[in-house]
Amino acid sequence: MALYFDSKIQGPDGMGPCSDIAWHRTHAVLAVAASTSVGGGAVNLFMDDGEPVPDGCIQRSSQVTCMSWHPNHRVLAMGWENGDVLMWNDQDKQLHEAKSIHDAGVAVLAWSTNGTRLLSGDKNGLITVWRMDGKGRAQPSPFCKHQLEQSVSVCLVRPGAAVDPENDISGLARAAVSGDEKALDMFSWKKSLGSKITLGPSEGLAFFLGGPDGDVYYLDDKGKCSK
Repeated sequence: MALYFDSKIQGPDGMGPCSDIAWHRTHAVLAVAASTSVGGGAVNLFMDDGEPVPDGCIQRSSQVTCMSWHPNHRVLAMGWENGDVLMWNDQDKQLHEAKSIHDAGVAVLAWSTNGTRLLSGDKNGLITVWRMDGKGRAQPSPFCKHQLEQSVSVCLVRPGAAVDPENDISGLARAAVSGDEKALDMFSWKKSLGSKITLGPSEGLAFFLGGPDGDVYYLDDKGKCSK
């Protein structure tokens, strides 16, 4: 029988009503966005036992509007009411800021499936895609940007193309190391013949976006946007 335990989060003094929460899918860390008693907003990080993450508080004079965790690393992207896009690297305890592009509040943030790109969209319909490094730093200039005919309220990333398991060299290598003789034979055979092999699924770099008018937009991996 499974046992569950409640752990009440004790926010810092001055923490107001919560506006958003985000749980990392691979690391046991929770981000909580809230207003503050002195005005503005803050993001506080907590461990799975409810205790605050050391030095895990990001506070600004603006309100937090959305958050999104990097799919693999402890890097949190945050959108703010004044249009700022910030990335908090919780591993290095460093805060990075993307170039100021948005003039309205950031409504959506979405990472590509491997975290090499970050999409930000604001309430005026401006969408921007940033190339990102593993530390959570955006390149100085955006990869692409488009002005849509409506504000953006929802966004999701399109998964990368699936890979035939027989052509996945990384999967065969792991199985061979684990003692799978069939995988070892196939791995050696494909290398000797120069067969077409891949290194796992390709990254999903395309996005779907929608808004209150009912239109859906598709932004492909080349940066081209279509309705």
